[in-house]
Amino acid sequence: MVIRVEKYGGSSVRDPEQLQAIARSSEQKVAQGDQLVIVVSAPGDLTDELLERANKIHSAPREES
Repeated sequence: MVIRVEKYGGSSVRDPEQLQAIARSSEQKVAQGDQLVIVVSAPGDLTDELLERANKIHSAPREES
């Protein structure tokens, strides 16, 4: 058994088709007996937009990766 940690973000989660491709790949890995931890970050330029909003609320928002 393998435990895999996979992170997806940006263009890989930009639309439903991309998300479905990730889901199919994940299903295959689980069917092979792997255990998965999947981390999904903000799609596309959403991170930049969220940081802009945070800067409007607080002059020094925390950035975490």
